[in-house]
Amino acid sequence: MFTDIVDSTQEAARYGDERWAELLMRHDTAVREEIDRRRGECLKFTGDGYLATFSLCEDALRCAAALQGIAGEHGFAIRCGVPAGDYETAGDDAVGLTVIIASRLMSTARAGRILVSDAVSTAVAGANFQFGSWKELT
Repeated sequence: MFTDIVDSTQEAARYGDERWAELLMRHDTAVREEIDRRRGECLKFTGDGYLATFSLCEDALRCAAALQGIAGEHGFAIRCGVPAGDYETAGDDAVGLTVIIASRLMSTARAGRILVSDAVSTAVAGANFQFGSWKELT
């Protein structure tokens, strides 16, 4: 799962450095707690987003949905991309096609939305998730 705070540069300018740093710290704590709660692992903090992995697609989607609410509580919106697949490591970094797909899905998602790959929507069939025509969790 890749996440991104929408318009983070504008948000930082609106809040100012000190307030924005405080919001990011509170957001970071809440996000990491939610990832842990959903049995995920935070692989990377990007400054305004996260790369996290989960054993189950359902856990990733439930986490992404919860993170949408957390962001709203902090006064901003995030977008998420959730693919399914393996990744490789290069030093301390996660790399590979699945990471690239996660990034592309996240970049394509609209503010406040979660975009998933076909493999994810298939993996969670029957788990009460609703998807729009673009594999967007609704």
